Amino acid sequence: MQKAIPIFVAAAMMLTACSAPADDPAPPSTPPPKTSEPGQQPGSPGGSGGSGTDPNGGTEEKAGEKSEEQIQKEIREKLARMTHPKGYSLPHDGSGRVEDVETLDEVAELLRKKGYAPDIARTLTEEFYEAKNGAIQLIPRDGYPGVFDADKPAAFFKKNKWTWTVEQDHKDDMLHGPHVATYEVEVLRDGSYRLNVWRTKPV
Repeated sequence: MQKAIPIFVAAAMMLTACSAPADDPAPPSTPPPKTSEPGQQPGSPGGSGGSGTDPNGGTEEKAGEKSEEQIQKEIREKLARMTHPKGYSLPHDGSGRVEDVETLDEVAELLRKKGYAPDIARTLTEEFYEAKNGAIQLIPRDGYPGVFDADKPAAFFKKNKWTWTVEQDHKDDMLHGPHVATYEVEVLRDGSYRLNVWRTKPV
């Protein structure tokens, strides 16, 4: 029995050697070709935009599959959420202490990730958050002017393939006074939306 083991091992080695390919070794694998510059998106200056995009353009097709009517409906819903104070109120405890942040820069970054352009995220941070007693506090005050009302008329203008300008009259705003609000919303490649402009002018 002990003599059979070396014979078996030798036979297995011979079979392995015989089954090895006689051809040249396969060429080394090459990296896949780049389909776009990193971080760049159509309609996004400087490549700043949403995350989760498909390098092969699959997410762009998602955005392109929507009709203009569907995009306008989704923009209405998005503006109603993002311009309401709840849209830029980060999770906080009963005393207004914001959870899981230590600096105002972290607040601005979280708002940016929610779909606000960096300038708007910083403005909202300065208006509604403060560093106090070693924590970040939500300032209890009236919301930012120009809250979009999804149930009221609004004018939509297509600025380019990816960007829409929206205007809405707020003549009955008793809190901030009568004004016209202007918004610019960009459709990102992953099908989400970013609020790039949010401003008001009195009427």
